Amino acid sequence: MKFLIPAKEESLPYISEVCTGILKKSGIGHQDSSKTLLAIEEAAINIVKYAYDPGIEGDIELEFSLSDEKFSVYVRDQGKGIDPGLLKIYDVDDEESIISSHGRGFFLMQAMTDEFQIDSIPGRGTTIFLSKHLGGLECL
Repeated sequence: MKFLIPAKEESLPYISEVCTGILKKSGIGHQDSSKTLLAIEEAAINIVKYAYDPGIEGDIELEFSLSDEKFSVYVRDQGKGIDPGLLKIYDVDDEESIISSHGRGFFLMQAMTDEFQIDSIPGRGTTIFLSKHLGGLECL
């Protein structure tokens, strides 16, 4: 299932609403659903803030899939891409990355999901892959 949504701040509540509905139907438990939603929202916020230069309109593409094993979502843009130097995943054990103002959203997305991958081509856009395994026991 795919959605193409304008990359505008006013689209963010709609993105949350769409994702909440899809996650409820997926069978993911409440805690895992909340974590996954937070990761998707963070990806969308990053697109709104950074993917497109001021005055340039663009979209956020959300592509959801569900199998017996996992719930997955691709969050894509066709924006300016991410500087490869900023793609280093935030590492809680690395003092330099803790002090850095960049990469915390990546860490959040990674921490809230079972799988996280980011691919970006400068000038062509970014794809973020997030997934959550189904059927595991949740800690309450």
